[in-house]
Amino acid sequence: MKKDVFKGFTKEEQTEALKEFNIAREEAKKENMKNFIKAPILIVVIVIIVIFLFRIFIGTIELYNPFGYEKNRFYKVMFNDKTVTVPAREENRIPLIPWAIYFNSIASNRYDGELEQTFKIEKEERYILNINSYSCYDEKLEKRIACKSKENYIKEKNQDTVYTLKIEKRIYIPATEFKDEYWEVFTIYDGPFIEDITKYIEDGAEYNLTIIGKYGMTSAEIYFNIDYNRGY
Repeated sequence: MKKDVFKGFTKEEQTEALKEFNIAREEAKKENMKNFIKAPILIVVIVIIVIFLFRIFIGTIELYNPFGYEKNRFYKVMFNDKTVTVPAREENRIPLIPWAIYFNSIASNRYDGELEQTFKIEKEERYILNINSYSCYDEKLEKRIACKSKENYIKEKNQDTVYTLKIEKRIYIPATEFKDEYWEVFTIYDGPFIEDITKYIEDGAEYNLTIIGKYGMTSAEIYFNIDYNRGY
């Protein structure tokens, strides 16, 4: 037989007690919900603190794929409408634990062109630089594959790469009675990729050009040299 917990109370007292019970129950629900929300927040805070301390005392851990990057792209660099021979180093960097542990896949290739990696130039009205990247596909396998410098595959032009350009100027300083000969190197441009580099190229110097391309979690470094050092 069910026991009447309100036995001995008036109707008004029963109503008031039930009301207070419901209020207490709702407050308990809210408190439980707060604790439920606090738990994952606390876990996230602890993880962030652990990662932060890990970075301070250990640094980042870099793991490397022994098989290399199998989806590297083909890079075509043009200087005044002539293809340039360029080495390209492409790195795909996946964060296993952000800011702490990364898994890296690397591919290095050399793409031959009409001009050597270091080429001489004569005075012209304009010096125009251009770059495009292509993904490679095997027609028989019907899938994307790594681009190779000496093999012909179906190439599809990419539109998702953001490029930057760095130009370093190298000036030859002849030896003197008091000092040996040396090369003075300084950066004259470092920023978003520009096609018209005419104002940066002058007679009597050599130039190191580095192009960085980024897409997704992958970056590529392409570099070559221009020799306009006719006075040397």
